[in-house]
Amino acid sequence: MGVDLKKAIEHANIFWPDPCEDNTVYTKLRGLNIATELRNFHLDSGEWQAVFLNYWVDDTNVLEGLYFVPISTADLASRIAAGFLADHFSPRFFVCSWRDSGADIDSGSINRLPPHTGLNDCAHFVSECLRHAGIPISATDVDTLLGVLRARSDTKTLAWLVNVDQARRIIRVNLGSSIFTGTPSVLEPGDIIAFGNAKQQHIHSTIYLGNEQVTHHTVVNHRNKPNHQGFDPVTKMKQNWEFESNDVHPLVTIVHFAKPSEGPVPGSTMIGWWKAVWHGQTFFYYFGADGRAGWMPSTARITSSTPHMFPRQQRGYWFDGFFDMRIFWTHSGSFELYNVPRPSRGSPLSGTCNDDPIVLTQL
Repeated sequence: MGVDLKKAIEHANIFWPDPCEDNTVYTKLRGLNIATELRNFHLDSGEWQAVFLNYWVDDTNVLEGLYFVPISTADLASRIAAGFLADHFSPRFFVCSWRDSGADIDSGSINRLPPHTGLNDCAHFVSECLRHAGIPISATDVDTLLGVLRARSDTKTLAWLVNVDQARRIIRVNLGSSIFTGTPSVLEPGDIIAFGNAKQQHIHSTIYLGNEQVTHHTVVNHRNKPNHQGFDPVTKMKQNWEFESNDVHPLVTIVHFAKPSEGPVPGSTMIGWWKAVWHGQTFFYYFGADGRAGWMPSTARITSSTPHMFPRQQRGYWFDGFFDMRIFWTHSGSFELYNVPRPSRGSPLSGTCNDDPIVLTQL
C-alpha cells in the first residue's frame, strides 16, 4: 500500500482534541488506557468522556491535563467556546496533570489531585495519523519517531534543530503563494514539524496542515482552535506553528515526504560541481542525481563525488522544479532559491541564499 498523507490529515482533523483512536494517552512513564481509567474512577463509559482541558497553575498561567467530563458537556463546540478551560466544566475528574514529575492540583475538580502526571502524547498522536496514511510506525517519543521517518527512502529532512527565524523563512517561502514565487510548495500537509531544546533534544512533534498550520497533542492545537492562532504580518495569514517554538523547545526540525516528481530530472545539467559566491565568500557545491547536495569551503580539496561523503553539517537537498530550483541546507537552516525556469538555467546562475544574493558557476 502506498503512502496517502491525505488520510493522515483526515485522521488528525478528527482526533486532535481527543484521545487517540486506540483509546490510549501516553505520559512520560506509561500509556493510560481510557477504559481502565474509567473503571478506576468508577465511572460509566456511557456517561463520561475523556478530554484535554487547561487548568490554572497560578493567576496567569495554564497547563493542560486529561479529564473526565459528562458526555453531555464534552462536545467540541462547547470546549472551543470555553477556550478549553477546565473551569467551564463541572463536574469533572482530574486524570493526569501536565508536568513530568509532581502533580498539580485542580481545586475545582472532584478529586483535586490526579493519579497520573506527565502528558507526553505528541509522538503517539503523530504516529497514529501516519499509520492511517500507510506508514508503519508506532512511536511514543519524538526521537524514535524522527529516527524511523528519517530512515525512510521517501523523506528529506529540510531543517534539523534550526532557529525559528530560519524555519520561518523556509515555511513562508514554501507556501506556494503568489506573494513569493507563485510555484507549488515543497512543504505539504502531512509533513512533520518537530521542536527541540537548547540541548539539541527533540521533545515535541506536530503534523503540518499547510498554510502555516499544525496540529498535535499535547497541548492540543489545530487551525480550529482560535486561541492558539497568531497573525503573520508578512503573509497576512493566521498561523499557529510558531506557538510551538517557545522557551521550552525553541528549535525547529522539518521532515518532508518527498514525491518522485521533486527529484532531479535525469541528465539534469545541474548535477555535478558548482562554485558558489555569497557574501564575498566562495564555496564548492555538489548536486547529486538523487536530490542530495553537499558543500565545502573553497580551501578544501575536491575529493568527493557524492553528497553522502560530505560532513553531516554540510549536507542538504536540492529540488529541481520546473519553475525554480530550491536548496535546503539541513543543519544550518539556510535556504536558497533560484527563480529561474529549468529550460533557462545556465552558468552562471543567480539566486538568493537567506534572501541575500548568491551566484553559482558550473565547474
